[in-house]
Amino acid sequence: EQIMSDMEKKGYVGDGIPLYCKNHPETTFLASSPEDFKKHAPTGGCNLPCSFRLSCGHVCAKTCHILNPKHIKFKCQEPCADTCNQGHPCHNLCYEACSPSKDTKKEISTFGHTQDIRRKISTCGHIQGMRCSMDPEFFYCKAPCAKKCKEGHPLCHSSLCHEPCPPCSVMVERELPSCGHRWKMRCFEDPATFKCKEPCERMCKNKHPCHRPCFEKCKCEYLVEVKMPICHHIQKVPCHKTNFQCEF
Repeated sequence: EQIMSDMEKKGYVGDGIPLYCKNHPETTFLASSPEDFKKHAPTGGCNLPCSFRLSCGHVCAKTCHILNPKHIKFKCQEPCADTCNQGHPCHNLCYEACSPSKDTKKEISTFGHTQDIRRKISTCGHIQGMRCSMDPEFFYCKAPCAKKCKEGHPLCHSSLCHEPCPPCSVMVERELPSCGHRWKMRCFEDPATFKCKEPCERMCKNKHPCHRPCFEKCKCEYLVEVKMPICHHIQKVPCHKTNFQCEF
C-alpha cells in the first residue's frame, strides 16, 4: 500500500497506458481496455491517413498501419492514369497491368478499356469497328464476303469476310482438252481431269466404233473370226484380244 501511495503521489499511476503512433509520434492515446486499441489503432498505427508516397506517384489511402511500412509489392487501388497510344484512358486500377511487356512489339497496346474505334483491315481493305486494344491483324472481319473466283464469279453469298470461301459452284461450259467435247461443269472443276460422259467417237484398228463413255479406256468387244495359229480352226473372239486359245 505504501508503494502504491508513493506512486500515486508521484503521478505514476493513471487510468490507462499512454501510447503513441510509431508513424505519427505526435498522435497519442490512453489505452485502458482492448476496445481502445480498436478505436484508436485499428490497423496498428493511428486513425490518421497513411499518406505514404507510392512508387506510382499516388499516396496510400489506407488508415495508418504498421505492417509493410515500405509498401513493398503494394497494390495501389487508385484509377490508372495511363493512356494508350490513341489517347484513350485506361479503366483498370493502378496496380493492374494495362499494357504488354516491353518485349512485345505490337503496334497497339493492350489496355483494359473498350473504347471503339474504326480501322482498316489490311488483308481485305474493309473498315471495321473494334476495341482500341485489338490488333487489326488478328481481327475477324465481319463484313459480307466480296471475294470472286478467277472467272469473276462471286464466291460467297452468305459468308463473312473472315470465313473461308467455298469452291465456286457456278455452272460453266468448257471444252475438254482430252476429247474436244464441250461439257457443263462447276467452275472449280478442272477440264483436264473432268470425266466426259458423251459417247466415245473413237474406232479400233478394225474400224469398229467404241460404245463406252468418252472418259473410259476403249476396249473393242466386237466378235471377229480369227484362225488359230496352231490348229487353224476358225473361232470368234473379241476384237481387242491378242492371245488366243482354241476351244475345240
